[in-house]
Amino acid sequence: HLDLSDNLIRVVHRETGNLTMLRSLDLSGNPIETLPIDLGYATNLTTLKLDYDKIKIPAPEISELGADSVIAWLKALCAMRQTCDGEFNG
Repeated sequence: HLDLSDNLIRVVHRETGNLTMLRSLDLSGNPIETLPIDLGYATNLTTLKLDYDKIKIPAPEISELGADSVIAWLKALCAMRQTCDGEFNG
């Protein structure tokens, strides 16, 4: 579990996706507007706490569905990157 809540974090760096053993990430209480797609590479991530009403990427239609939908969206985009032409397109 990584609790970074209430730290005035504005940007989640794409390298956060390298934390493949990360299961829970709490970013609530931070002015984050976008999530890096690379967060989907954190393959064991199952819990993501955010202030979803502030998120612009992913789109509100996805973030309004909650953490499970956001995590699934991120992981799906990462999977598509890896399967296009059989190469990683990071």
